[in-house]
Amino acid sequence: VRLTSLDAPRARGAAVTALAYAREGRAVLAADERGLIDVWNATATRHLATRRGAAGAVRAAAFSPDGGFVASAG
Repeated sequence: VRLTSLDAPRARGAAVTALAYAREGRAVLAADERGLIDVWNATATRHLATRRGAAGAVRAAAFSPDGGFVASAG
């Protein structure tokens, strides 16, 4: 996934502070300085969901081994 592909829907203007791929490589997440996490289909570059992570900036994020959950830390 090209980073420019992740920038288009990110009109919120927040800087990306963490990126992670799911183990099988089908999903990628981008977390930002406002605590939001966007999950993308990595092969189709399609936005799947936005969730709230930390109360402030998300500094680290990862998928669970099965790709079903996301953990984040601020």
